[in-house]
Amino acid sequence: MQVKEEGRVNSEQIFFLVLNFLLASAFIMIPSTVTGKAGKDGWAAILIATGAGSLLSMLYTALCIRFSGRTIIQFAQEIMGKIPGKILGIIFVWFALHLGALVLRNFGDFMVISLMPSTPLIVFNAVVMLIAVMAVYRGIEVLCHFNLMLVPVILSSMAVIIIFSFTIHDFDAANLLPLFESGFSRVLKTSLIPLTFPFGESVLFLMIFPCMSVPRDTKKIMVGAILAAALIMAVITAETVAVFGSNAKNLMYSTHSMIRCIELAQIFERTDAITIVIWILSGVIKISVCFYAFVKGCAQLFALKDYRPIVVPSGIIMTALSILVYENVIEQTEFASKIWPLYSLVFELLLPLMLITFDSVKKVF
Repeated sequence: MQVKEEGRVNSEQIFFLVLNFLLASAFIMIPSTVTGKAGKDGWAAILIATGAGSLLSMLYTALCIRFSGRTIIQFAQEIMGKIPGKILGIIFVWFALHLGALVLRNFGDFMVISLMPSTPLIVFNAVVMLIAVMAVYRGIEVLCHFNLMLVPVILSSMAVIIIFSFTIHDFDAANLLPLFESGFSRVLKTSLIPLTFPFGESVLFLMIFPCMSVPRDTKKIMVGAILAAALIMAVITAETVAVFGSNAKNLMYSTHSMIRCIELAQIFERTDAITIVIWILSGVIKISVCFYAFVKGCAQLFALKDYRPIVVPSGIIMTALSILVYENVIEQTEFASKIWPLYSLVFELLLPLMLITFDSVKKVF
């Protein structure tokens, strides 16, 4: 059954939605994560992951074009049959729910640690989730318009950070040398982190691409967004190493720490507020995309005419899961660097690869 959805979105709207989705929590977390594993060569791990991430995006767009106008929930049942297809659909919507809860928790932890340590985590999570609920309730077209309003603020803030980071007193490009000091194999292994977070997470757009007015543009949108996001993340990661040297790998939020060092003629100060602006605005968008994929997927699985009646209870579930998913920030860091890269490949690679393989075999026989 087709779930009711008002409005269509154009290529520009989807491009910036994908770009913001990729940059959201990754802009703050990826530099610390990759330098923690590959040291000063963390930026190289991001660039290596870009190629594999582009290939992943081509897999997603191939499915999108082959099954134009249908979400992964719908074409999974077409390929695998009703029962196996529904099982795969349940697996997919779980990923959307889990990822949304993880991003929401990341947001809350950052705000508690960096801004208001005495404020309960649930306060931040509930406020952000409320915004996501309102955005998703209005539909994908409103969500895309909302994102376009935020994009100039987010991208200009990132540009300010990247440019003015060169003015930091401790900035020294020599800290990036020698290249591949930790060994190329270690850098290659580390590249699995940015491949799965954030590039592979774009698999959720298999729930959104059917809303596009021009489906054939999906490939250039996905590859373009991944290349742009990778360049921004690689540059900011290299800058954190240039500023902090080998100590960059010991910082939980190295991007935020670097931003706090920016000071220009005692005029441009208190720049850590920029981090908070980026984190809040882009975080809301990424959580909204995850939430939209979850509620729309559930509605299609259970043959509902409209997903809106389940938006509020689903928001409560995602908020509760965000509190329960980790015991503390240490557990979050361990999960992100050691468990997530392998766990997420089941949803980001194996599931879509299985679907396109089965469909290809069916066409042959």
